[in-house]
Amino acid sequence: MATTYTYKDFDLNFGVNEFGDIDTLEDEDSIKQSIKNIVLTTIGESAKYQNPKFGGDVFKSLGEKINGITAIDIGSKIESALLNWEHRISIIDIIADPDIVKNAYVVTIKYKIKNLNITNEITINLGIIK
Repeated sequence: MATTYTYKDFDLNFGVNEFGDIDTLEDEDSIKQSIKNIVLTTIGESAKYQNPKFGGDVFKSLGEKINGITAIDIGSKIESALLNWEHRISIIDIIADPDIVKNAYVVTIKYKIKNLNITNEITINLGIIK
């Protein structure tokens, strides 16, 4: 019996399966990869290959003082980017926690995958490497 899936994307690690094809990710893994890709892509970064408006503006905020206000700004920018680019989910909550010691933010995105009725979350660490 064939495996069924609703969403399928190329694995951006570009591994190759036993048939020589690029690996794919399905459903929950596909969505997680997409969210991470959107959050970690700076607007304009993919202009040569795709859409110059793709991505989010989170990295601009990482140069600001680490505090709750900047965390709210980061969460807002992530929400805006996901609403623009990932139509397969409904956002439940986005929490950006400042980590002053590591000069970073720990961002947890809780979402519901449309058409699958699955609630999931992803945690992304955002910071500037020194």
